[in-house]
Amino acid sequence: MQSTVKKRSTEKELTDRISEALELLLEGYSPASIIRMLSKKHLVSIRQARRYINAAQLEYFAEPITRNELEFGISLHIERLDRIADTAHQEGEINVEIKAVKASAQMRENRLKTLQREQEYFNKVNLKG
Repeated sequence: MQSTVKKRSTEKELTDRISEALELLLEGYSPASIIRMLSKKHLVSIRQARRYINAAQLEYFAEPITRNELEFGISLHIERLDRIADTAHQEGEINVEIKAVKASAQMRENRLKTLQREQEYFNKVNLKG
């Protein structure tokens, strides 16, 4: 009879897996994709892989993000979408190209709306003061 007792991760393994999850998040992988990758690679449950993601996100976002960091992150995602659209165009994948262009345009539009709202708020506060 085979034993089904699962070996618990060491503290080092846990730290390494959380770091790995954080690296994958920063590379732009979706949490769902990372959960599948970690679960398969480390032979852990989906629930445990989700815990790694949650810990990585808490570690990364423990300190407030600055406006410059946010802008930089948005710019990276827009550039990534543009590269996806370019690659899809070169490979004749018109549906992928259209989706990437739409997503990029939506991000730009949301960014513009946010900047406009921020400016309106700034103007309103300065008019009161």
